[in-house]
Amino acid sequence: MSRIVLLFPGQGSQYVGMGKDSFKNHGIVRNTFEEAEEALGINLRKICFEDYSNELVKTENTQPAILTLSTAMFRVFMDRFKIEPEFMAGHSLGEFTALTCSGSISFSDAVKLVQKRGKFMQEAGECTHGAMLAISGFEGIDIKEECSKFNTDDKFAVVSNYNSPNQIVISGHVDVVNSIKDKMEKYGAKATLLKVSAAFHSPLMKLAEERFKNEIAKYKFSNPKCTVISNVTARPYCQGEEIAEILTSQLTSAVRWEESLKFLAEENIELAVEMGPGKILKNLMKRNSYHIKTYSYDSTDDIPILSKTLEQLILSKNIITKCLAAANSTKNLNWDNDEYYEGVIKPYKELQKIYDKYRISKETPIYEDVKFAIELIKVIFNTKKVHIKEQTERFRQIFSDADNDTKKYFSDLKLI
Repeated sequence: MSRIVLLFPGQGSQYVGMGKDSFKNHGIVRNTFEEAEEALGINLRKICFEDYSNELVKTENTQPAILTLSTAMFRVFMDRFKIEPEFMAGHSLGEFTALTCSGSISFSDAVKLVQKRGKFMQEAGECTHGAMLAISGFEGIDIKEECSKFNTDDKFAVVSNYNSPNQIVISGHVDVVNSIKDKMEKYGAKATLLKVSAAFHSPLMKLAEERFKNEIAKYKFSNPKCTVISNVTARPYCQGEEIAEILTSQLTSAVRWEESLKFLAEENIELAVEMGPGKILKNLMKRNSYHIKTYSYDSTDDIPILSKTLEQLILSKNIITKCLAAANSTKNLNWDNDEYYEGVIKPYKELQKIYDKYRISKETPIYEDVKFAIELIKVIFNTKKVHIKEQTERFRQIFSDADNDTKKYFSDLKLI
C-alpha cells in the first residue's frame, strides 16, 4: 500500500464559485457548509459561490471559507475511499485544516478560530501597510541577504515562505518590498506582488500574534490521529499541548514548505492529494521535484485518475488479492492431473469469485471471506508441493498489511 499524505492549501487558493458544484452534488458538502454557517453566523455559501460584494477577499472571510471547503472535500474523500492517510500537511492556514481533519480540534471551533485569526491579521495589516512578493528564477542569489541590504531599524522585509528551491516569498513594508522587487527584476528574476491585505508570516504580524495568543487559549486541542507536519518546524506535532503555541508563532514565522515536503519524501510518501480550492500545492510539489504523484481534489481532470489509482491501491491491500497473486506465482511440483484439478483449479476458481466480489463492491473483505481465502491458498500450496520455507515467506507477504486480529488468527495456525 502506498503511503499517502493529504495537503491543505492556504490563503490565495480561493476563487469565486469554489465548491459550488460539490455543494450541489454532495450532501456531505452541504452539511459541512451549514455547520460552518451556524458556527459563524454568516452566509458562507453566498460568499464562496457568488461574492457580489467582494466579501471573499476579506481575510476574515477567506480563511473560514477555505477551511470549510477543504474540510468538506476531506469528508467526501473519506466517505468514498475510506483510506486513512498516514500524514497531513497544510500551507499556512491549511495547517489549521490539517489539524481539524486529523481530529485535533472540532470543525465548528476551527472555523470560529480562523475567522478571528483572519480578522486579527487583516487589522494588523491596516496598521502596518505591508506587502508580499513572490520571487522565482533567482539562481545564485541569496534572497535573505538581499533583504538585509534594504532593511533599516524602522522598515524591513524578511523571507516569509520557503515554498521551493526556485520560489521564495518575502513580506515587509511596502516601500522596502518594492525596492527589492526592482532589484530582483534587474537580476532577471521574476517578482510578483501578491494580492493580499498584509505582510503575513513576518514581524509585522506581531499585533495579530498577541491578540491570537489570547484567543487560541480559549480552545482545546487533542493529539492528532495521524502525523501532521508543522509549518514552523517542518516536523510532526508530538503532543496536542504544543499546538496552540506553534500555531500562534506561525503568524510571525516563515512557512517552511520546502523542508516539509523534503521530510515527506524522506518518509517514502508516494501519493499526495490536495484537499481544497485550486492546485497551488500540486504545482509546488512539481517545483520541489519530488517523485510524489500529486492530485487536486478540486480538479475534474484529476479526480477520475486519482479514483482509479486509489481503487487499485485498496485492491492491492486486500489479503484476497495477495492470495490470488500467490496462487498464480508459486511453482507447481505436482504432476498428478486429478490432484491438481481438485487441489489447485477448484480452489483457484473459488478465490477468483471472492476477488471479483470485492473488486466490484470496493468494500473491505469480511473476516469470514479472508479466512476462507487463506484456507484455499493453503490447499493450493500443499497440492503444488510448495516448500514450507517458501510458504512461510508467502504468508508473511500476504499478511504484511493485515490487522492484528487477522494476524493473530493465522499465527495460531502457525502459518507465519
